[in-house]
Order: sequence, then C-alpha cells, then structure tokens
Amino acid sequence: MDDKNFLSYFDKLSSDQDAKKLENARKIVDTLVSLEKTPEKLTKVQKSKFGESISEDLDYTINRLLTGATAKSLNAKLGFALPSVELLQKFESIDTQKITSVVFEVTDQKHAVSKGERSHFRIARILEFYSLILSGRVDQKSTDMKTYQLIYTDLLNSFIELPWTAQPCLLLIEESLLHGSLDSTKEKLKFLANHIKKQNLFSNLKDPNISTLYLILGHKMSLVKGLDPLQFVTRIDGFLNSSELKGLFQNLSNFYPEKHLWTKWAALYLVSHKNLKEQLDFWKLLSDYIQELMTNSKEQNYKIYLYILKFFKAYLKQEKLPIAIIQSLYQKSIFKLWIKNLSAMNKITKNVAIKVEKRFAEILPKVFEQKPTTLTPLKLLKMFKENTSLKFSTSNPLATTLYKAMDEKEHQEYIEFLITQFKQSDSVNSYLFYLNEIYVYFEISAFTLQEKHINTLAAFLIECSLRAPVSDDSKKNAEDSDDNENLPEEKKKEISKQKTDTAISKDASSKLQGFIQRLLKMPFSLIKNKKSNSIWLGLDANLEHWTSKVLKILIKSLSSQKEVPEYVNTMKRASKRIQEYQKQILDLWNLQTDNDVEQSKNRTMIKKIVGLILIISCSCLQLPQLPDLLESVEEILFVVEDVLKNYILAPKKEKKNKKVQKGKGESAKANGDEDEPNSIQVFVDLMISLLTRSSGYLREAVNRTFSTFVDNVDQFCVTNIISVIERVDEDYLADMESQGTQNPLGLDEEDEEGDESIENDDDEEEAE
Repeated sequence: MDDKNFLSYFDKLSSDQDAKKLENARKIVDTLVSLEKTPEKLTKVQKSKFGESISEDLDYTINRLLTGATAKSLNAKLGFALPSVELLQKFESIDTQKITSVVFEVTDQKHAVSKGERSHFRIARILEFYSLILSGRVDQKSTDMKTYQLIYTDLLNSFIELPWTAQPCLLLIEESLLHGSLDSTKEKLKFLANHIKKQNLFSNLKDPNISTLYLILGHKMSLVKGLDPLQFVTRIDGFLNSSELKGLFQNLSNFYPEKHLWTKWAALYLVSHKNLKEQLDFWKLLSDYIQELMTNSKEQNYKIYLYILKFFKAYLKQEKLPIAIIQSLYQKSIFKLWIKNLSAMNKITKNVAIKVEKRFAEILPKVFEQKPTTLTPLKLLKMFKENTSLKFSTSNPLATTLYKAMDEKEHQEYIEFLITQFKQSDSVNSYLFYLNEIYVYFEISAFTLQEKHINTLAAFLIECSLRAPVSDDSKKNAEDSDDNENLPEEKKKEISKQKTDTAISKDASSKLQGFIQRLLKMPFSLIKNKKSNSIWLGLDANLEHWTSKVLKILIKSLSSQKEVPEYVNTMKRASKRIQEYQKQILDLWNLQTDNDVEQSKNRTMIKKIVGLILIISCSCLQLPQLPDLLESVEEILFVVEDVLKNYILAPKKEKKNKKVQKGKGESAKANGDEDEPNSIQVFVDLMISLLTRSSGYLREAVNRTFSTFVDNVDQFCVTNIISVIERVDEDYLADMESQGTQNPLGLDEEDEEGDESIENDDDEEEAE
C-alpha cells in the first residue's frame, strides 16, 4: 500500500472530536477505493470471511473495525462503526449474510470475561446492525430477509435479557422498517408478528418499552395492505398505569421528529377495548402527568408535549367517542398544555395544537346537543378565560363554535362575565386582553345578539375609550413621567393609572370604530325592533339605524363623564338636528298625492335628507377618536342646513335664483364682485374632503349621499371633482402641509407606525 499513514487513521478513530473521527473514517474508505482502481497492486484473500474477491487490505480493515467496535471507550465504538456504512455501499463484494455472521461471532457474550465487557459487546453488535441497515445493502436482495430475521430475533431477545438495551433496539427496529420496498416491509412485519406470537414474548412483562414496540409495529402494519395492526394494539394494557404512561411518552419522544401515527392506534385501542371507567381513569392519569411536566420548568419537554397532543388529537378523531369522556376532558392541565402550545416556538408542536383546537371545535356541537349535559358553552368559556391565556381571534374555530352555541341567557351572562373580568384586571396587558376578548366576541356573535346586548357592548367600549385623561395637566403628567424615583408614592400610582387609562382608551377607541363598522354590515331585519316607529326607508337601513343609535349611546356616555369633552355640545346639537330631519322625513312620507311626479319628488327629497343625516351622524362618531375634527363637524352642520333649505325643501326657488344670477353674471364681473360659491358647491367640496378620512363608514356615507345629489351638481362642481382626481399626490400633500395640516389623511400616529411595522415584518419574512 502506497499510503504509509493508513494504519494511523485507525488510531485517530478513537478521538473525542467528531470532526476528526469523520475525517479519518473518510480517509480509510478513500484509500481502499483508490486501491480498487489499480487491480495489479491488489492481493486477494483466498478464503475471506466476508465474501469472494476481497482484497487483503479490505479484509484487514473490516476485521480491525469489528474488533475496535468492542472497545470499552464509547468514542472508540462510535469511531470504528463510522466507516462501515460507506464500506458496505462502495464494495459490493462484501457479503451481508457473511458479515452478519462475523458480527455475531465477534460480539458473542462467551468472549466476554466480565459483566462490563458483555455490555460493550452488546453495544458493538447494535452499532454494527445499524451500519448494515443504514447502508441499504440488506434490502437489495430478497434472500437477505434471513439477515433481518437474525437481527430481529437478537433484538427482541435483548428486550428480555438486557432491558437497558430496549430503547436502542426500538430505534433500530423503527429504522429498519423505513428501508426497502413495500413487499420487504410487509415480510419484516409478518416475521416480527409471528415471532412475538410464537415465542410468546413479553407475556409476563409490563414495560413501557414493550408498549412502545407494539405501538410502532401497529402503526407500520396500518400502512401495509393485508395486515392487522390491532393485533399489537390490544396488547398494550400496561400503559394504563402511571409509571408505564410516563415511560411510554418519554420513549416516544426519542423518535422525534419521526411522523409515525402510533397515536391513532393507541387512541383506537382506548376507545374500542376499554370501558368508560377505565378511559376516565386514563385521562386522570394523563392529566396528572401533564401537570407534573408543566411544573418542572427546568426540563425541556416539548417533544413529550408533541406526542401527548398527537394522542389527544387522535383520540378526538375516533368515531365512537363517548360523550361522557368529552365532558370530562376539560380538566385544567390538559387544556393548559394544548393552549400553551398554540403559541409554541416549535412549529411542529404548534401545528398539532392548532389541529387539536379545530377537532375539538368540530365535536363540541354534538356534545352540546346531549341533554342533560354537564358541559355548556358558557361553562367552557369561563374555564378558558379564568385558567388559561387562550386569546381568541375572529378566525378562531373554537371561539366561533362556542359563541354560536350559546343561548340568550348565556350571552347575557357571558357579557357580564367579560366586563367583570376586565374591571378586576390588575395590569395593562390584562385590561387589553379582555378588551380584545369582548371585541372578538361581538365580531363573531353580532348576528345572533339582541339589540340590548349590542347597546351594552357599545356603552362599554365608549366608556373605555373615554378613560384617558382629558385635561392638559393630566395628559402632561402621563406623558412626562418616566417612573421618577423622587416622586411620592401616591403620585407614582396616579401616573401609573393615567398611563393605564391612556392605553385602554387608545385601544378601545380603535375597537369602537371597528365595532361601528361591524354593525353597519348587519342586516337591518335582524336587529330592527318590530314595535319601533323607525322609518329608515332611505339609502342604507343598516347605516342609518346604527349610526343614529350609537350616536345617542355615545352622547349619553360622554355626558356622564366627570370632565365632559368640548365636542359633546356639538354632538347634542347634531342629534337634535337629526331628530328634526327625521320629523321632516315623516311629514314628506305622510303626504298622500295621486300625482306620480310629486310622489317621486317627495321620495327623492327623503333620500337627500337621509343622506344629510348620514353625513352628520358619521362625522360625529369620529369625534371621540379625533377631537380635532370639531371644526369640520361644525362646518358640516352649517352647510347641511343650507343645502336642506336651498336645494331640498325649496328646489324651485333655488332654480329661479340661478336664472337671475345667470342674467347678472356679466355685470357682476364688470363690477369686480363675483358671486360666492353656492351652497351645493360648498357641499360637494366638503364631501370630497371627507373622502380622505380613514373611516370606512364615513366614506360609505359620502358615496351614498353624493349619489342622491347628482341632479344638483353643476359644471363648477364637476370641474372641481376632476381637478382633484387629476391632482398629483405630492402636490396635494405639500399644499395640505403649507396650510398647517400635519396629517391630511386623518390617520393617527399609531396607524402610521403600524403601517411601518407591517412593512418591516414583510422585509423580515423575505429575508428569512
């Protein structure tokens, strides 16, 4: 051999550095492969134990590796096992059956002189079996099933003779079933099943390793047509006691992240072969075990959590699931584990937790249908909110199921419960958590709630949105405080409360706008009071009814505050104006005439008045969130009144005036005294400016109202609209800034920051 360092490579396989072991294992294989390319330099062994046409160098290498694998040092065992896989792949002249026989001979217990040496031999044998299986050589020929039979027989015996080898044996059996064709896998499983049954193995043993083996074999058999997986599942009685249960899940965590479905067969066994009491006892055991795991925060249990969740999901998917079991499953620890992992960092565990939630949401309606039942939507919801950190969202299937299953009484109790929990909160996060839950509850339940419930929620959100300090001094204290240590304790508490109120107010104001937006999407027929004299006959019944309704609630809540905001008087005036307009609508509606033209005109006037009401009410609803709009609302009230008088209630007179003005146009220009823009022109300009607001329902009101005034629009209005459409955005923003408008689009700083954060999030996702 030309490589004089060849022998030194073997010595370095015992290194405690993995990189060195790999490097020298690679050198051994590369040296032998290069020699094979020069046959004239090779000397063949006449009678090699490892096959025909084996060179002396290859024969020496295999012998040396097998001997080294029995060394006492674990580093040496691993190092000498490394080259074996690649040698088997590179040199097809090595006979797998022969080398298996040699492995049995070299690692035979009779060669051991002490108990410790027997352990070293057993580990060496398992490592060499791994090499054979990982190389893929054993699965190349059907005749190599004899090799598997030898390996399986030895591994199964190890379960009984040397219990400490059970886990590596399990891993090896699992690995072997991943290799080869479907037919070869079927043959392997048949042999394992027959051998276990024929030898009556494990009949007197209760061990979690054996339960694990049965579960793995049951799963693998379920994937092969013609085999019965339940012949193994029915033998796992042992895992129904505390110690075996712990050992089972700990063993299975060693297979992570292998996606085997043993949980399906364990769940099927539990449902099909155990009575109700035994199943209840099992879930009590599992609940206690979860509690123990979650208490031990030092240990990383996410792998065990994963398989418990997989088992829970598989159990929930069984068709013959006893309803009594589901009713007993809302034990705190089980749900805490599931909910905890909904926000887990580990994506695999998180996905399983999400699937558990979906499955639980699917089966709950059947549970609620059972009469009598101990598990009601309200009871389950209270348990979630009081004992877990489960945060609902509008896309949450469980929240949707629970909220839609509640009756009227439960809705009332749940609203009171959430508001009570909010008031009992002791931190900003807790306040915002329950504020979110109340908002999500309304979003999902809006179509099933009665009007009194909606009024309660609206009043609550309005009250929360007004918690922030109103006076300038209070605002200054909240903004300037940086937890100054020199401040008196009472002052610190006051400042802390102001900060909390500010956070609540900010979040509630945003949610109030979403609340109104949701109301406007509700069919009016669902919430209209049959006894009401409401005459919402106009453009959009939802918009008309709810904007006026919420405005009244808003005024009532604002008026009860210790410090009543300045804009409340304007809102009251607007509300009074709306009532007057409604009376005018009634008068027009009650006008009975046989003249179709007159009747059509009356209906047109009604639509226009309703449109004006929409503009007023939608503008006022924005005042709590954007008090700076007060001047705009005042202007709206003035312009609307002018339009009502000149263009709706007295349209003929307005037309006459227009004709007169047309005749005087030239003399007016000659005198340098041009006419001021008429009220409809001012009104159109005002509506254009309102379209820049961020409120969706305000823009909707503008669009609806504008459509009723099309017949009043003149050339000047059209020209103005076109000039706005064609205007360059940069010029528009520059013009608004020059007029002192810092935020022309009506967005608050939080929205702007939110947009920026979304862009940053997108950038981060792209980078990932």
